[in-house]
Amino acid sequence: MYTETRRGLLSRMIRAARLDARLYEEVERDRNATGQAAQIVIMVAIAGAIGALLSGSIWGAVVTIPATFLTWVMWGFLSYWIATSFFSHPQMRTSPGEMLRTIGFAQTPGVLLFLTFIPGLGALVGLVAGIWQFIGAVIGVRAAMDSSTGPAVATVLIGAVITIAVNIAIGIIL
Repeated sequence: MYTETRRGLLSRMIRAARLDARLYEEVERDRNATGQAAQIVIMVAIAGAIGALLSGSIWGAVVTIPATFLTWVMWGFLSYWIATSFFSHPQMRTSPGEMLRTIGFAQTPGVLLFLTFIPGLGALVGLVAGIWQFIGAVIGVRAAMDSSTGPAVATVLIGAVITIAVNIAIGIIL
């Protein structure tokens, strides 16, 4: 059934992919958008799992879905902690939910990850989607922090590096 919520989600995803700063301000304030952010992350996880499966990696497909979702949650909470611990200012009124929503919507370009199975093109798609997601996360975190771009870039970069390191460590263990 094509509901108003679904139409709203698609519209918001298009705006997120266009890096529309107003969208990130909107979802920052909309507490009901947390569910939509989670839906986007799940779609991205499924796209990544399809790409892994088409590449012949059943294990990669199985691990991608929970790993993507857990990475989003970890990155959101880390970003909140980094922002409030190192870049806090009197105008900042942020919450973990705001970080989760804005970072979740920033993941939208990841729906292209199903194309990563294509030899030669797949790596480029993954790189472009990753850079696109990073830029979206900076715009979103900037909105959530009520801050300038510099602290948002630092928050996203530190959070991403820590999240990637944790994912690598878990991957080595598994």
